Amino acid sequence: MAKRHIYLTVLTLIMGLLALPTEAQTPNFGQMELASGFDRAAATAMGTTGGSIRLGDLAQQLNRGRVPAACQVANLHANQTPDHLLILHPDIETLRLVVNNGGKTAVLLLQGPDGQLHCSSPGERFNEDAILQDVDWTAGNYYLWVAAEKAGQQYRLSARE
Repeated sequence: MAKRHIYLTVLTLIMGLLALPTEAQTPNFGQMELASGFDRAAATAMGTTGGSIRLGDLAQQLNRGRVPAACQVANLHANQTPDHLLILHPDIETLRLVVNNGGKTAVLLLQGPDGQLHCSSPGERFNEDAILQDVDWTAGNYYLWVAAEKAGQQYRLSARE
């Protein structure tokens, strides 16, 4: 009976840790704060690819088992904790996030303030290896992960209106 109680206690603790909200996680490479009309030069961050979790598994953990189709990319890995925190205030009408990973395959995973996940599409131009673009961005915190095939590659994340 005591072993069962210990087992249930340990299981509860593990489940609680897995369910920690993203807001409790410190991003690996810092944060960017943007407001409408932001300076493009200030809207750039650097990071390094890496991580031990497959992109689809990370998306599944963050989204309670539901994985958006764009996030189901084989052989791409990310960090467990977010790479960047993007803080928008106030709302921004149009925003384009671009990852330059030196021409290598990359996917940008974004979790918005409402908890919904979005994954980027492949880049279409030189220096745009992953693109996530949308309209009507709500003010709040957006957590970003950069998934890639190989660890240790430098990338540049930039935002444009």
